[in-house]
This record gives sequence, structure tokens and C-alpha cells, in this order.
Amino acid sequence: MTTIKASIVSNPENNNCNVGDSYQAFQERQDHLTVDEQANLLDSSIKILSQSVKPTFQSDSSINNTGLIIGKIQSGKTMSFTSLIALARDNGYKLVIILSGRQTLLLNQTRDRLKSDLSSKDKLISCKKSVIDNDHDSIVKEIRRALKPRSRKIAIYPILKHQNHIDRLSLALEDNSINDKLKRLGVLIIDDEADQASLNTQAKRNANFGLNNESRIFGSIKKLRYSIPNHSFLQYTATPQAPLLIDLENILSPDWHVILKPGEKYTGGEEFFDPDREIIENLDDVDENQQYIPESLTYCIYEYLIISAIISGEFDKSSIIHDKTSMLIHPTWRVNENDENVSINKFYDWTESVMNGLMEDIESGDDLADFEDIYNEVIQNIIDKKIIDSKPKFDKIIEVMEETILDNYELHKVTGGFLNPHEDFPWDECPYHILVGGQLLDRGFTVNDLILTYMPRNSRGTNQADTIEQRCRFYGYRRDYLDCCRVYVPHDLKHDFISYNDSENAMLEMLSKKSLSEIRRETKFFLKIPINLIATNTSRLSKNIIKTHFKGLQTFNPQPPYIGHNNLIIENFLGSLGKFNWLIPNKNELPFINVTDNIKHKIWKTPIDKIIELLSKDQTQLEFNNKYEILKKSNTVQYLYDYGKNKADCFVVEIAPNQHRERTIVYKEKPKHGNNNFVTTLPFGGIDKNGTIYFNDSDLLISNVDIYSEDFNYDNEIIVQIHKIKAKNEVKIKNKVYVEEGEIIYTFAIRFPDDSDTTYITTHY
Repeated sequence: MTTIKASIVSNPENNNCNVGDSYQAFQERQDHLTVDEQANLLDSSIKILSQSVKPTFQSDSSINNTGLIIGKIQSGKTMSFTSLIALARDNGYKLVIILSGRQTLLLNQTRDRLKSDLSSKDKLISCKKSVIDNDHDSIVKEIRRALKPRSRKIAIYPILKHQNHIDRLSLALEDNSINDKLKRLGVLIIDDEADQASLNTQAKRNANFGLNNESRIFGSIKKLRYSIPNHSFLQYTATPQAPLLIDLENILSPDWHVILKPGEKYTGGEEFFDPDREIIENLDDVDENQQYIPESLTYCIYEYLIISAIISGEFDKSSIIHDKTSMLIHPTWRVNENDENVSINKFYDWTESVMNGLMEDIESGDDLADFEDIYNEVIQNIIDKKIIDSKPKFDKIIEVMEETILDNYELHKVTGGFLNPHEDFPWDECPYHILVGGQLLDRGFTVNDLILTYMPRNSRGTNQADTIEQRCRFYGYRRDYLDCCRVYVPHDLKHDFISYNDSENAMLEMLSKKSLSEIRRETKFFLKIPINLIATNTSRLSKNIIKTHFKGLQTFNPQPPYIGHNNLIIENFLGSLGKFNWLIPNKNELPFINVTDNIKHKIWKTPIDKIIELLSKDQTQLEFNNKYEILKKSNTVQYLYDYGKNKADCFVVEIAPNQHRERTIVYKEKPKHGNNNFVTTLPFGGIDKNGTIYFNDSDLLISNVDIYSEDFNYDNEIIVQIHKIKAKNEVKIKNKVYVEEGEIIYTFAIRFPDDSDTTYITTHY
């Protein structure tokens, strides 16, 4: 595949960014930010711009690069690239293109922010209409005017991430009168939600069948990049798994990255899933065949209304005043149907029925006993959180709710046809909103003043880590009213959210320490993913992905031509462990066992750092003979680092040191993936009596602790097994002997705790 990869990764000539009138004016309008937040915003904008291509060139040039900008979900990525554009204007850039989501709803949201924060206040910044609204000649004329040499303006083109929109802009940029100018100008292309739709969904198929196909939007983006000689392609996303895992030769593989720091009032997974806050509740009464209104839906709607009434400002004793609120209902994929819209319609109708029924009961003076029961439960939680000092009278709640909320709310069905192309979301039409929607609310869309989320969105098989994170619309700048927020999700989805939060922290920690080039040079780039999740849509990834599951027994194979080296390293390692004990059966418990050398093992308890040193320290580390084993080793080292944060020690067992167990060595050739391997099955030994395996090597120390002569106080530690095997056969390849018959080979396995649920994903470099 032909690429236009960057000839430079960073640009020393572009490191001096000037903060001029446009940025200063922009910064003055952000008076809601603290001094530290403004400093962080400027700092990240400078980091991005200084690694982008220069704004101007003395002669015709063709330079490009790709930057990955990572910000937590709902943390202010739009604010970041708005800030970047103001700084770009001060530094002489003339053109910015924004691929702003797949839906008109998101495009309008972005365009409104750009106008509000930039173009409506700064005459030197112009936010253009959608290219679909103009004919080709008009677009060419407009861009040519924007690129005039003496112009001090910057033109922004926000467009839909759709092939027709992208192709129309590319065609205009290819016009000779524009392209000649672009040979001496740097352009910024901002891809908002960069992991959605931009990447080539044909990548896996191409790798499997030797093809070179391209998905439609990916092809259009590539064409756009070809049409601009000098540019930086800036990938903004909260879920960077896919861009980080695609082939380095892919045109969208990032060259550098910047991590955005959230503002002080940001609330994400750490806050929402803190068990002490009691924000997240399990939801277990909704399934795919739901016929009637779930009780939990009625409860949550009532809870939303009660909390909104309490914090509306009508109660003097309330510690939180928030007179605008929203509720998000994010339903299951199916309610008797495969079409998501059927599900959305069903939940919309149910919500409308609950609201209308409550209003009729209030107006008619009917019995409100069911509502009052929920009120008593909800209000106690509010009192416990000290949002209000004492329990208000039920009649007063009904009065406030009727006059303040029920007369001033809108119920919205958010589907593909929700808005006309030029409509904006009607946040300002009323203070209270209930939104019912599906995929449109998964990415990019910001729900203002969200306090209650109801998400009976059942898992369909194994969840994608990046997809479930994008559903966290309840994250955001909600610290002022966090104690009022509530989220209802199924138990399994809650577990996935918590698992992903841990993975995200590990990923950001790694990326904060080193540049992408450093990570790749060390061949140690990895993603930590819970075993119950997959990293991303694998159709976008080629086959150069290595997964290491850290659960149960993981074995490492013999490593010709490093057998002699590794034997010496392991012998020295065992000698350094000091005094050992014998791990043998307890004859009192198992009197029928003949304690032979085959089931008599040495055992040590040792610091986990010793194992890390064995695998990674220069000169004294084990060597491996193929990419698969090398990356597996790197993943293991990283896992051991993480493990060592909680447990300092592990067990080392030398299996049957006085018995060289014979094994067959097999050579498996996999030239397509560069993973040629010498494979053996490590012996598990044991005694079989009446169909039961005793003293099984794979479960040493873990099961049936009473079968050992000594108590080693095993507490779910990692167990490293050192195996000394004797080759039963010779392995010769093209007349070269790699393994001799009878050769003694040290190799090892690691037994990970059964409660470990982590997978590390690594890429080839």
C-alpha cells in the first residue's frame, strides 16, 4: 500500500509558538476555567502545534505527520482543538479542516462551539458552512480567497465524516490554483472521534487474503491527505486502542501523541465507580423480550423528578442548586426486534406513558402511594448524602415538581431522523430534558446537566473496550452536583465499565512516560485489556496482534539457539535464591504414594523483582528466538510490574530437579507471522488413582493444600515453575542441528492466579 508517512516526527523549527491576539482573546472568554486549567489548555495546545507541520515553507514542500491527542471521555476535547485553532491563527496557519462526527447532530454541536468560542468573537477566524451546501466552483473560490498571501485570517471547514463530504472538499483542494499555494502552506486536519469510521475496516481481511481493499471513508480520508502536500492529521479520541494497534505502515498510524489533562471539576470512572459514593446501581429487570414497562424505568423516572425538584432552587436547605437537569435513557438493542429504533420507540412510549400517568394522577388528586414510596426511599438517600438537611413535606415536593418541572420539560427521541440538517439540539427551549436514544448517543454527543442515566443495554457477546467507554455519557464536568448523579446499568456492563477504567489508567500511565517512537523502539507497546473485553473492532487490525492471557498456566517453549545461554542464566538464577524447601506429598494423607524424584520439587518464596530481573535485565535475562515469545515476555514483565504493586513476593518451584523428564521437541514453521517456534509440552506428572490426578504440576500449591508435607501459606501468589527437560529427539532444519537428542534444556512456566482477568495486547514492530 502506498503511504505518505511523515518525513519528520516532530518539528524543531516549529517549536516556538507565539501566543497572540486570537489566543489571548479566546483565553479571556474562558473565565470559567481556573488559572491552572488555562495553563494546562495552553500547554497542551503548544505541544500539539509544535509537533505539527509548520504554517509556511520557503519553497515547495511535501511534509506530513499524524498526531494522536488523547482526552478522557467528556473531558473537553472540543475545547482543546478550539484552543488549538486560536493558537494556530496566531502562528500563521490559514486552513483547518475538522472531520466532525458521523451525524449532523454532532456536526452542528461542533460548529456551534466553534462559532461561540471563536468566529463570532474574532474577525480573523472564519467558520465556514458545510461543503455540501455549496457547489464546486464556490468552494474553490472561497478556499482560494482564504489562502491569499496577505490574509491574516484562518478558515475552518467543519465537515461530516462522510465520503461524499470529504470527497467534495478533496476535489476542491486538488484545483491547481489552490494546490500550488498549499505546497508552501501547512494545514491542520482534525479528526474528531478518530477511532470511529476513519480506520480501514478491510485491514484484517486484507491480511488474511493478501488483498488491498479500503473501506469507503478510509479511502476518502486518504484521498484528502493526498490532496494537501503539507499537513498534520490530528486524531482526537478518548479511546485510542485502534489507532495504536493498526499497522505502522498504515497512513493513519500516529507518529506522536499528546495526553490532555482534564479540568479540576471533571468526574470520570474514578468518581462514578467509587463504591463509597453509591452512584452506580445494578439493573436486572430488563431483558430483550420485555413486553411491559419495567419497574426500574418507572422508579428511575420518579427518582429523576424528585432529585430535580430538590435541587431546583425552591428549597432553601438544599446544598446543591441546579435548575437545569437531564435524564438519559439508553435502551437495550432489542425489544422483540433486531432494529435498534424499535427498542428506542418502545422505551420512548413507555417513558411518555409514565410521565403522562403521573401528571394525570397529580391533576386528578388520585392516590400517589406508589410515587410516595419511591419518594421516601430517594429522599433518604439525598439526606444521607447531606444534599438537604431534613425531609421536605411530600406535598411540597409535588407542588414544586408540578409547577417547576412537569410544565417545563421535553421528552426527546434521538434517532437518525431526529434533527433536520441545520437544526441544533433544543437545550435552551426548556430547563428539563429526558432523552431516549441509542447509537447516536454513544459518541461525541454531550448531554447537558445530566443527573440520571438509565442504561438497560444488554451485552451482545464480548464487549469492545472502546465502544463501552464511549457509552459513558454520564462522565463529564459534574463535580458540583456529583452527589445527585445516579447511573443504572446491568451487572455485567457495570463490571465491564470498572474493568475498562483500570485498563485506561494503565494505558495512560504508559503513554505519559515515553514517546511512541521510544515505546516502539523497545518493542514493548501493549494495551492492558480485561479478559472479558476485546480491545476494539478487529476488522481494522491486521494479524500482527499478540494476546497474552494472564490466567492459569502460561508456558514458554525451548529457545534454540539460546539453549546454552538460557540454561546458564536459569542455573545462576536458582543459585541466587538461597535456602529452599522440598515440595513433596504428605505420606500421612496419601499413604499409597511412592515419593519418587518425579514428584519431588524444590520451592522458594522470593521477591517478584527477581522474576522481572530474570526476564528483562541486560546481560542476565533470558533470550527468546521469535517475535511471539519476545512480545509475550514483554507482556509478562509488565504484568509482573503491576502485580508487584499489590504483592511483593511469589513462589518459585524447580520441578523434579533430580529427574530429567523426557519430552519431544517439535519445530513449527509460521513464516507469514515470523513466529517460527520450537514447541514442547511441559510434563504435568502426578499420580492417577480412581480417575483423580494428584500432585498435578499445573496446580502445585493451589489445590488440595493438605497433600503437602509442609504448609507454605499459599495466598494466591504467582508461581514460577522451572522445568529441566531432556530432548527425546534431534531437531534438524536444512542440515543444521538446533536441538540434539538427549540435550538438557531449562524452560519455565508461570501459574497466574485464577482470579486474574487481564489480557495484554501487543503489536509487532
